[in-house]
Amino acid sequence: MGARDETADAAAMEAAWAAVEATAPSPHPPYQAQQALRVLEGEAAAREFVTKARSGQAGGDELAVEVCKLYGPGLRGYCSVLVKAIRHG
Repeated sequence: MGARDETADAAAMEAAWAAVEATAPSPHPPYQAQQALRVLEGEAAAREFVTKARSGQAGGDELAVEVCKLYGPGLRGYCSVLVKAIRHG
């Protein structure tokens, strides 16, 4: 996990937002699309945390701060990436 993954994540989120904006009949994206994007954002944040933790730049306190900021779909995405990182270390 590195700069390439973060660039791919950013590109995927931009593409997802563009697709939502292109298909949404109103300036407000559909609820399901918003939820999916929040999952992607949570996943990206978790990958960033895992990278920092593996390099010794983050620990339990930083994890607690990040998790406290999240809820719903963003938290689900974040936790999904953490579980995969723990299992596949």
